[in-house]
Amino acid sequence: MVPLIVVKEDIMDKLNIVTHNGKFHADEVMATAIIISFVGDGREYEVHRVDHQTPLEELKELAGHDGYICDIGKTYDEDSKLFDHHQFTKEEEIRSSAGMVLDYFKDVGSLYVSLKPIIDIIDANDIGVRISKSYELPAIISCYNNKDIYSDEQYGCFMEAVKVCMTIVKSYIIDEANKVMAKEMLSDSESLEGIEKVLVSCEGYIPKWGDAIHDMPEMDGYEVLVWEDEEKGTWNASTISKEKDVYGPRGVFLTHVEPLPEGMVFIHKGEFYAVSESLDAMSNYLHQHVFNKDGIV
Repeated sequence: MVPLIVVKEDIMDKLNIVTHNGKFHADEVMATAIIISFVGDGREYEVHRVDHQTPLEELKELAGHDGYICDIGKTYDEDSKLFDHHQFTKEEEIRSSAGMVLDYFKDVGSLYVSLKPIIDIIDANDIGVRISKSYELPAIISCYNNKDIYSDEQYGCFMEAVKVCMTIVKSYIIDEANKVMAKEMLSDSESLEGIEKVLVSCEGYIPKWGDAIHDMPEMDGYEVLVWEDEEKGTWNASTISKEKDVYGPRGVFLTHVEPLPEGMVFIHKGEFYAVSESLDAMSNYLHQHVFNKDGIV
């Protein structure tokens, strides 16, 4: 399930993207990937890499009536889809071409918010605010450059780097779709009989539930999520974390018990995950070893 991306045009002609040749950086690579991912689906597209000194009018001719010009042209004009930052002084420069393009698509809402941290790293590196670490995306993308940056092979190297960034962008798109679906599935879930702090999914595993549940105040009282793994024929339980992206349960731990209680298949020694043969077995375990042991139901 991929969400409908809200974009500023509904044109299905060939998509042209123009950028500079020579050595490439993460900003124009990511800008290209965002554009293709957001408005290039199902369309023929072409990336034109030209000399840095190419006049703006020639760049516009290559881009066509609805193309994008990124990191070249010394002009920033969203309405004309011109996204360069090299004309700004050090004091004026706040975004690279990647940040400019993402700002152009800010109407994508939560997807914009999710992508912004990774784009901020690209921006900071490209405009001289902070040199990226060797394990961060700007440094990784730089590795895709050919030894001879003006060779015929460099275009293929650029497109390989674009594919890497497209994979990242599309994974964020899918994650956002899964979060929407997760909220719907969580809303349809029910409390486990006898333990109001345990939520049981009525539809199996819920992708991205860990992110979605923290955006749902009505779920604040739940401490454990239980779901069926139909493929394996088991039932799984996981503690719900205190905060999004933070380890540690908001309530109980899933007590590690040896030998395993009847019907239990696995209990992680970290006490955050457990697997059982049936819902009844999971329910008995939770009643006897997790909640009732502390006098809590």
